[in-house]
Formats: sequence, structure tokens, C-alpha cells
Amino acid sequence: MPSLQIVKFQKEHPDGQNRPSYLHHTVGSQSEGFVRGDGLDVGHILLAYSNNGKKAWVGWLTEKFTDADGDGWFFTLLCAKSKADPSQTPEEVTVSVIDPTAPTQQSSPLTASPNPNDVP
Repeated sequence: MPSLQIVKFQKEHPDGQNRPSYLHHTVGSQSEGFVRGDGLDVGHILLAYSNNGKKAWVGWLTEKFTDADGDGWFFTLLCAKSKADPSQTPEEVTVSVIDPTAPTQQSSPLTASPNPNDVP
């Protein structure tokens, strides 16, 4: 069963620099990032959603990389749902992974850290 340890919404390899993290909320827009965990593979499905349920994204792991911290996987997400949130309260984004060959095996949700900036 897949499990997540780290989720970041930035495409760059983690290199110690403090880079901004972005997640686009316009339906159909694309966001990128990387995850670390166990039981992951290219093609696994990512589901992401805001804690208030007004935004949702779906995507997949696209490429594996290895660095000093071990294995990681880049992902691409597309915004599938975005409802207006007049409160402008910062939202936490939670991510889980599904192995498409065993769709009943979904990782436990993990909150992105740092929480991504919400951009159109």
C-alpha cells in the first residue's frame, strides 16, 4: 500500500533553499511538485483537496528521482474543482495516493508542508 512522508508543491529538487510553494486553483490549471514515501511508482494517482472542501485536484506521479535524501517522485496535478471562498482563510491542502492497479489501497492523507500559496 502506498504511503506518503513529504508533499511539496514545487518542481525543484529539495536543495535546502526556502522556495515558495504554489497550487493553482483555476479549474483545468496545472500545478507541480514532489512527494516522498513508500510503495510509490510513476503512474500512481494523486488526490488533493482543501480542508474546507471547496477545491480539489487530481493528478499522477510522473517521474522518479533520487538525491541525497533518497527517492522522490515528481507529480502533476490539474485543478478539478474550485468554489469561491469569500472568507480568504488560509486553507490546508491534504494529499493521498492511489495505486491504479489496486484502487482500494489508498495512502493515508498527508497535509502539504509548507502549505502552498493559493494562486489562480
